[in-house]
Amino acid sequence: MSSPTVTLHQDMDPRDLLVVVLIGAHRLVALLGCLHATMGARTLDSRELAVDWHDLEEIDQRAKLKEVVRLVCAKHDVEPQGIFISFSDIRVGSRLVDGQVNFPGVPHAITRHEMDWALRLAEEKPLGTDEELIDLVPVGWSTHGQVSRSTISATDLLQQKRTYPLGVECQGLSCHALQIIGAVGQKEQLSRLVQSAGFSCEGVIAQPAALYRGIASSLEGHSSLIIDCGAKHTSFLIRLGDRLVQVRTFEYGGDDITKRIADNLGLNWDQAEKLKRQVNILPGGEAAEPGAKVIPFHAKGQQTIFATIQAEVDTLLPEVAKICRDAINEFFTARAQEFIDDPNHPLPKKCQIHLVGRASQLAGLTTVLETIFTHKVILGSGKANRNVGDELSGLMLTGLLVSAVDQRRQHQAREGRGLSQHLRTAWAWLIRPVE
Repeated sequence: MSSPTVTLHQDMDPRDLLVVVLIGAHRLVALLGCLHATMGARTLDSRELAVDWHDLEEIDQRAKLKEVVRLVCAKHDVEPQGIFISFSDIRVGSRLVDGQVNFPGVPHAITRHEMDWALRLAEEKPLGTDEELIDLVPVGWSTHGQVSRSTISATDLLQQKRTYPLGVECQGLSCHALQIIGAVGQKEQLSRLVQSAGFSCEGVIAQPAALYRGIASSLEGHSSLIIDCGAKHTSFLIRLGDRLVQVRTFEYGGDDITKRIADNLGLNWDQAEKLKRQVNILPGGEAAEPGAKVIPFHAKGQQTIFATIQAEVDTLLPEVAKICRDAINEFFTARAQEFIDDPNHPLPKKCQIHLVGRASQLAGLTTVLETIFTHKVILGSGKANRNVGDELSGLMLTGLLVSAVDQRRQHQAREGRGLSQHLRTAWAWLIRPVE
């Protein structure tokens, strides 16, 4: 996978370049981004390597990490010292927190300094002894004791909504944020991996947070459940109105279904994976494409286990479809019941489900999930005239870039260092009002 390239100017401030690597179970993706003077954050390039990450020895993991960074940077003559890292196979949870700043006395006009202050207070909220903060997603802002203006033009009102709460005169500001929480030691483990490959670790990005940042601008204001079906983990993100209120991941994904097929039918991994990709999981078990022919597999170094007659191969499809359907029903029915039982964040009655991730394109999955959750399920953002596969990749790349910009900006604000002009411009992406 690669993205259209953008010219890299030699006089660009090094602080405006970002390298992000996403480690997946079966792929490595590296992104080179910059903060453009007029267009905000832009992806310069991206590269992908096919890997079976969990089967690699540590020395081979380091080599692959170096290789994918070299691939994305070489064309632009960039030698990164630090990179952001995102790992798809981290189990995370979440907690809503607030950071509140008060201005006693005369109302105060909000600047980015006050916003940074409130965000930092939210970030410093205590965690459990076995928890660590992986990421912090600002989900809204509210002001207290706001000074009202008797008249305001439509143009000024629109601009105020876009930049809220900047410039608002008030006596207090609250940052509403979602802590993305993992087990203690996860960030350190990823940081050691990056350092062993010869880079410094600029930050760890939680993949569900990156996904949300990528897809949020494409969603309408309605409440939604975003389900990210990965190879080894499945993430659920609940959005009420335009606010992200919960993130949960589970150690279950497409690889678990492949293993179940292999175990039940006595197949090897590659054979089970190919069968899984060729069936429709709806009752009937037809091939995913009407009239499609299933290609017999030839395992490396082995004779094909299937007769050459197509009819004999087809007899496996209904059984494979049932295995997939049963596995999906068991996992997602349990998750749906958990949402019903959750007093804090049950799924709203009016809710749309957005299905993303590589495993989401399993034929018939949307229909099965609609039956389980009793809500409409669509692939990706549901926008018309978009190729679903391309959109899913684009959403994650966008989210990784915005997450890296957000983390770098927060870090430099904490350190009291000056931000480049481009980074200050990009901050406008990261603020939104509480409706």
